[in-house]
Amino acid sequence: MKRKILLPLLFIGYLWSSEEIVFTHPSFQGYTGLINTPNAQVLDEGSLSFTFNNQFDYHLSDYDYDIDTDTPKDFVFGIGLFQNLEIQGRLKDQPGYVRDLSPNIKFRLPLPSSNPWLPDIAVGAQDFAGEANHYENYYAVLDKSFTMPLGKWHPAVRGSVGYGYSRSNHERMDGLFGGVEISLAEWFSIMGDYDGEETFVGGLLHIPQSTLKIASIDLLLSSNLSNNGESSVLINLTFPLMSKRSDKAIDKSDTVLPSRHLESTESPSKVTPIHPNTPSSVSTKATIPTLDALADILTDQGLQNIDIGRNNDTIFIAYENIAYLHNELDALSVVLRETSRLSDTYRHIIIQIKKSAIPVFTFQSSLEAADNYFKNPSPGTKRALAHTIKEVPHTIRRQMEIVQKNTASLRFLPHLVISPELTTFLGTDLGVLDYQLLLAATGYLNLYDGVDLTVRAVAKVSESDNMNKESWFGYAYSDGGLSSAMAHYSYGFDMGVNTLSAGLYDYDYVGVTDQALFKNGNHTFGLKGGYYASTDDDKDDRTFLLLSYTYNYAPLDIYATVQGGQYWEQDTGFDVELKRFFGDIAVFFKYLQTSPEDDVPYSNDPDQYIGLGIELPLDFKKSKLRGKLGQINGDPSWSHMVKSTVNRDDGTNIIVPFESAHDPVMDIDVKNYFYDRNRLSIQYIKNHLDRL
Repeated sequence: MKRKILLPLLFIGYLWSSEEIVFTHPSFQGYTGLINTPNAQVLDEGSLSFTFNNQFDYHLSDYDYDIDTDTPKDFVFGIGLFQNLEIQGRLKDQPGYVRDLSPNIKFRLPLPSSNPWLPDIAVGAQDFAGEANHYENYYAVLDKSFTMPLGKWHPAVRGSVGYGYSRSNHERMDGLFGGVEISLAEWFSIMGDYDGEETFVGGLLHIPQSTLKIASIDLLLSSNLSNNGESSVLINLTFPLMSKRSDKAIDKSDTVLPSRHLESTESPSKVTPIHPNTPSSVSTKATIPTLDALADILTDQGLQNIDIGRNNDTIFIAYENIAYLHNELDALSVVLRETSRLSDTYRHIIIQIKKSAIPVFTFQSSLEAADNYFKNPSPGTKRALAHTIKEVPHTIRRQMEIVQKNTASLRFLPHLVISPELTTFLGTDLGVLDYQLLLAATGYLNLYDGVDLTVRAVAKVSESDNMNKESWFGYAYSDGGLSSAMAHYSYGFDMGVNTLSAGLYDYDYVGVTDQALFKNGNHTFGLKGGYYASTDDDKDDRTFLLLSYTYNYAPLDIYATVQGGQYWEQDTGFDVELKRFFGDIAVFFKYLQTSPEDDVPYSNDPDQYIGLGIELPLDFKKSKLRGKLGQINGDPSWSHMVKSTVNRDDGTNIIVPFESAHDPVMDIDVKNYFYDRNRLSIQYIKNHLDRL
């Protein structure tokens, strides 16, 4: 009877004109949908979703409705990875029945939107990795939204119908399923669905992101009509990762050229032109900014190690950014905007970005095109500026007459980075969540060009009951203390940077690491190797050698990395990472497969894991704690990943007594420290000129 009431409503929409105004929200099953069934909608691109619900799953209890159980808990993390693709990870803890980690994926077909009669169509998979698949399901679903003209009231309706194939031991979505949602107001809707076995009704309270500014909130209350109306509650927070402010130019009030710097008659000296075939456009105007004034302005903005030079109609600016922590483009926007005010005097600009006082990235552009873009931002002026941006060799500096050198040096200026250090074990056979939280402080001190000292200390903050040295998690437990103390020597070349690090690492090891990174357009090649002797007689020495390759698909800020070799724990294998940036926040997925050096109890050969992580800056966009005595800030590239074993014969998420595929990361990591999380490239600058 319930099925007869719900399913006919799915097709009523074709009697009215289409209008997509029903909002998208999570279901109780770890995908977007209604209550227990999916619809053809997906998370918005760049949306991060966190969901909790307490629904008891009677599919796993053979419908023994009289059994007593502790409160079940569902935790879901989701991301709208692309415009039509969502990926969600779910932890289900139903005491006495199941503890399950499962990935869900849904893809909406990119159908043309011009046809008002065409429905949305999506295909998806639930719990499709691993051996203990309690929810494994594959489905196709379509839905249609419409408006019901009921006098002055026009409620929005979305009906969905789908067909699924279940490989699990229950009948949810094993065949026909569907549901209806009616939006009675912009903030409230009612719904009902049939999942192939059970029928649910519910009401949804929706607070949009436009109201709260930071996130949207969904509160869903449901009733299981197949179980005498047993109720469940779901709460969801959805955060947009790509905020509107992230692509805006820096506030002009923060970078306006003071009038006191505009009263000079300095003219550029005549030296050998860099562009001999291009006629000079040097202006004869008497009132122009001075190069001394430009150095003062850039220093006031927090940039350091500033060198300014010139060559006929070309101005040269080299600098080091420690002020704009989220992205090098923010510092670049300051430099390019201020220098563009000299476009009546100089025609070209060469910008050299430094780190640890060594050149890392050098490019040239047109000052006139930059000035036009800042004064009249439009697609045309943006394309014109992008067309002039080209990478040039670091050695082009030798052709310049340097008139300002090493302004506001960073040498011997302490820099302290504070960050949390979090270790988690999620959904294992020992518990729902085991963790240890520590607080790390890393000090940096530049001694000379490319020569740095770093010291890292860690303090314990909190930990779960199971987290101790005697447990299966013992290898990941830390007592705190001095974690590392190293000296680093780095030097740059036209296609990359090499860093040699030596000293104490990981509490108990003394040795040396060499990192080399080569960048060529969208391609990045990495080589890392090292040897460390243990100061603890109970631990073995470490030798590692890792090769990596990264391809950057610039239009979508996607970085795909393959790495392989021998890792820190002496296991050999490979890992694959797919990372996408949404502004300055990145979401990444990993697959790891390694074989241990020796046989390990309860360990497959090889060990296989999948992981889901997030990477984000933990500080203000512009550093607030800078001064003559040093600087303190949060970690600009903090990351955390949760992972689970897959493809085990026994179907468990077992914990082996070491960290598989552990890549030892130095305090000065070439990819993060020198290349702004591997984003610093010509293509990245061109694709993000809006941020300037």
